[in-house]
Amino acid sequence: MAALVEMVLKGVSTRKAEHVLQVMGVEGMSASQLSRFIGRLDEHVRAFREAPIDGAYPYVWLDAKYERVRSGGVVAHQAVLVAIGVRSDGRRRVLGVGLWPDETKPGWTEFLESLITRGLSGVKLVISDAHVGLREAIRRVFVGAAWQRCRVHFMRNVLAKVHRSKQPIVASLVKTIFAQTSQEEARAQLAWVAEQLRQGAAGVADELETAQDDVLAYMAFPEEHWSKLHSTNVLERLNR
Repeated sequence: MAALVEMVLKGVSTRKAEHVLQVMGVEGMSASQLSRFIGRLDEHVRAFREAPIDGAYPYVWLDAKYERVRSGGVVAHQAVLVAIGVRSDGRRRVLGVGLWPDETKPGWTEFLESLITRGLSGVKLVISDAHVGLREAIRRVFVGAAWQRCRVHFMRNVLAKVHRSKQPIVASLVKTIFAQTSQEEARAQLAWVAEQLRQGAAGVADELETAQDDVLAYMAFPEEHWSKLHSTNVLERLNR
């Protein structure tokens, strides 16, 4: 984490550093105060990383983005691992941020286990993309929790299997699945859509049938939460 924040602040202009701090909710610093703050960066970072995670967070979003990191005089892209949780009372919190050379299972496992150590509990649904290393880490650490495959990423994967000219009609058909008002109806619609696409887009039909448990997992939870649970958009907005 120290390397992550150092990546953002170290060596950049005071104006850029001030902008980063404003995003973090810190405003009105003088140049001297800003300089002292950056000098004490490790202390602030350590406090954030070790802060207890209070209460149960039934919904957890996970994602990663790659940033250029300077380490040992060498600049290379590394994965910034991010977790956001929402409590039963609706309170949202950035649970943790970590840094790893890539998105492999060991990095994600270490990161997720650190959240458990700090007190994360009550996880019922984890929302992420379908990265293999991440999925394996979720299964290992969040035993008993459901996994929701990000619907936005899923749609991109599905449309990549058909010619550009066919993408609008395929997208329209697949979207009818998610327009249903219950998981049972969505499964029935998925079976119908897969049958319609079997002849001209067998790859899409296979993908729908294989992924149905994961891409419809959010429908097992309260309907008023669905709009937030079916994708990682909540976290991607934070990343931007």
